[in-house]
Amino acid sequence: RSRGLIGIDLGTRFIKAAQVRPGIAGLKLAAVQSVPVQGRQGLCDATIKHGAIRNSLSGTPLQSTGFRGRRVILGLPTELAEPRCVELPLADEPELAVMVEQELGTTGNLQSDFWTAETTRSADGEICRINAIEASPDVLNRCVEDLACLGMDCEIIDALPFALSRAVQFIDPTVSNGPVAALDWGAGHPSFVVVNEDGPILTRSLRGCGLGTAIDQIQTQLSIDEMECAQLLTTCGIQAAGKVTSRIAEQIGRNIADSLDQLIDQLQRTLAFADQRGVKPKHIWLFGCGGTIAGMDQALSAQLDIEVRNWQLAPEQLARPLASLPAHAIFGAAVGFSLLNRNA
Repeated sequence: RSRGLIGIDLGTRFIKAAQVRPGIAGLKLAAVQSVPVQGRQGLCDATIKHGAIRNSLSGTPLQSTGFRGRRVILGLPTELAEPRCVELPLADEPELAVMVEQELGTTGNLQSDFWTAETTRSADGEICRINAIEASPDVLNRCVEDLACLGMDCEIIDALPFALSRAVQFIDPTVSNGPVAALDWGAGHPSFVVVNEDGPILTRSLRGCGLGTAIDQIQTQLSIDEMECAQLLTTCGIQAAGKVTSRIAEQIGRNIADSLDQLIDQLQRTLAFADQRGVKPKHIWLFGCGGTIAGMDQALSAQLDIEVRNWQLAPEQLARPLASLPAHAIFGAAVGFSLLNRNA
């Protein structure tokens, strides 16, 4: 129990790992690791089946970077396990499972799971809002096999909305007073989740506004690799910072502009929908690569007319070796996975 679970967040470009363990004054983030996915394609169905997870992680064993034990909880990229929100007639669980499969169009190559967000009354009677997710069993099995080859036991494959919900509750005591939101903005499809004290109540996958294209452009124009690009976004971002020139900041801003505009458009519509349903969040926590870009929280706050905060742990939630850890938001989902079965 003292070791806890290792949370592994499979991103399109980076694999992030985190482990939360008990400390003297409560739970603390004790170990983190971020590893670029090998190959230009990043993480997708095809590259996973060809061993991308095993190949990417084999060069940096987690046990050598402060992790304890071998128990893993895993999360897939949004492109491979996309959350969907549907409304269905009130029914028992076996009937709901059939209706969810029909709604998603699930075939023999995919399997689905779901959780009920809430029950409401409409003109046609009671309906329940269902959040569902589907993934390929072949991909799931290969993930488990690759981790086993690296000496890790994958006990659970969890849905990203639950990980984000736990990560939000870990740092935000105001969730008990009303819903807040989590936005995981990375190279692939961003995920937007409204959460309350009971967990995720609304999920949306925001298509066409991932940062993948912008990251490729920045790397090409500046002749840098994935790790150097991540460092540059953290230190410079979309506004001038002390260690870099404003010219580079402006160039990064131009590369990100299209993705940012599309993201804002989709977020405005999603927030309007949440407001109609009575679950508009008080503020938004920003996760992923987007949460590490200097100045991005202020830019989104100004455009959305709602406070956007980078997901950030308090000093007392960090073990001593991680006291100076930068860019917490990149590890937020992995922390949320590791928090499963913990009283966060």
